[in-house]
Amino acid sequence: MRPINRSTLVGLVLIVVAAGLFYWNRSVEETDRIAQHTREITPRGSLADIEKTTISIFNDAAPSVVYIFTENAVSGFFGTRQVRQGAGSGFLWDDDGHVVTNYHVVEGARRIQARLDNGEAIEATYVGGTPDYDLAVIRLRRPPGDIQPIPVGTSANLQVGQSVLAIGNPFGLSRTLTTGVISA
Repeated sequence: MRPINRSTLVGLVLIVVAAGLFYWNRSVEETDRIAQHTREITPRGSLADIEKTTISIFNDAAPSVVYIFTENAVSGFFGTRQVRQGAGSGFLWDDDGHVVTNYHVVEGARRIQARLDNGEAIEATYVGGTPDYDLAVIRLRRPPGDIQPIPVGTSANLQVGQSVLAIGNPFGLSRTLTTGVISA
């Protein structure tokens, strides 16, 4: 391999510097062009009455929603024991720390914890459930005195087409809201 002479090296450096300056200049021009064409931001405007109602219901009910996370011991390859983690949502049923959740969330769990609205994680025990209806009840081992059970209503007079709201913690997200309607 022949060594590169000094004039060739200087020429290569000048080409690289010129190319860098050219692309840097284009980048600055593009940034200036974008900055000159910024769009005006339109204020949100007033909330509709239905939005105000939805926000109020969410704010009232959300502190009753808990994030449930579980651990299950499962058999892995070659007989090794592994820990599988799960998660879901539930809601505080009463001042005694009973939480209603889905059966599939706590099914087979060897450890259950519920994270309250204030961020505190509390150990819980399985009380009972029914896989046919995908419902289960767990109980906080040491329920704090300031928990807020969800208000309980009746479903006897619900009508098809009536609005419903679902508040939960899917995938570990905190307090999401989904809307829907009574379908049957």
